[in-house]
Parts: sequence; C-alpha cells; structure tokens
Amino acid sequence: MDQTSSRNEVTLSELAALMQTTVPRILRLVENASLPSYRAHGELRFRLGEVIAWMNRRSLAITPREPRRRSFGRSYDTAASHRA
Repeated sequence: MDQTSSRNEVTLSELAALMQTTVPRILRLVENASLPSYRAHGELRFRLGEVIAWMNRRSLAITPREPRRRSFGRSYDTAASHRA
C-alpha cells in the first residue's frame, strides 16, 4: 500500500479509534446504517472521505432538540421558601 492510500484508507480498528467508539459499534453501523466500507484481503477497510461524507449526511438528517430542563425534585429557591 502506498503512502497516499494509507492516509486516505483505514482499517476497522483504526476507524473505531478515530471515531472514539468500539469495533462492534462500527460493525453495526456498516450493517444497519450503511456506513461505506469495502473488503481488501478479507478485511473491512474504510475510505476517510466516504466516511466523512456519510457522517455529514447523517448529521443533517438528525434534527437537534432543545435541551430539556432537568428537575432534581426539590426547588432550592431561597427567596420563595422565605415567603411561605
């Protein structure tokens, strides 16, 4: 493999490390979410440009939600507790 290919293509374990996830998670993404990959010498390989494009398409398809307010049960508003 020449140097250009080695910079643009990664193995399964290298992609998992780059994406800060696990190998089984990457395999699920390949199987269920059509993460682009190919086989070379019986091993999964990934072209970084294709992976980045796939990630961009997926992030555009996900609508961000407003953050939820977290309630911790009891209010610690001291002004309200002094009025009661």
